[in-house]
Amino acid sequence: MNKIFLFVLCMLSVFSINAQKWNIGLISGINFPNTYAKKESGLSTLKSDNKKRTFISGIGLSYACNKNLTIRTEFFYEERGWLVKNTFSIDPGNGNPKKSKINYFYPFITMPMLIEFKVGKHLQIKVNTGINTSLRIGGRTITEDGGIPLVFIFPEDKKPIFDFGWVGGGGISVPISKRFFLQTEYRYYRSWTPIGVGYSFDSVLKHKGFLLNLSCYYRL
Repeated sequence: MNKIFLFVLCMLSVFSINAQKWNIGLISGINFPNTYAKKESGLSTLKSDNKKRTFISGIGLSYACNKNLTIRTEFFYEERGWLVKNTFSIDPGNGNPKKSKINYFYPFITMPMLIEFKVGKHLQIKVNTGINTSLRIGGRTITEDGGIPLVFIFPEDKKPIFDFGWVGGGGISVPISKRFFLQTEYRYYRSWTPIGVGYSFDSVLKHKGFLLNLSCYYRL
């Protein structure tokens, strides 16, 4: 029992010594999702009318290795996908086709692992890069009129569950007190994992996009 108590005490002492190197924060922002595919697939990038703008929210944690290098991770909810206007759906009441707008809905819990470089003492300029790991938690096609969508891509098929990709960006942080600082950031992500498995379009399309976020961090 004494050994356990001593171990816990030592761990608390180590943490308290290094606590000033840890930062924890709240994240909110806007996601601008898009898709891409190889040229030989014949699929073009999304037009502006087909792009969505969705909100993200979550928490962040960073560890300052030194005055110029930080390791960061985050845990946030985001929505990807796109819109298709003037496409067709089936009226469930009479079975007739009609024009509708379809929302391709792909929700994710995302946890990037970032290495961040920074310069400056008070006002800091930061750039980062790393791996984007995302867990897909659903998916569906949502029609504007409640009809049955006539589509060739099926977000309801939840494979693959995990999405991996590259992420990189940069931003500025500004102290607002001794313990708190605000950080605004632009970040680009590009998946290596196709959005679906087993279908002609799903297997060649991949997610990409960029985030604009504002975070408030607290120095422990």
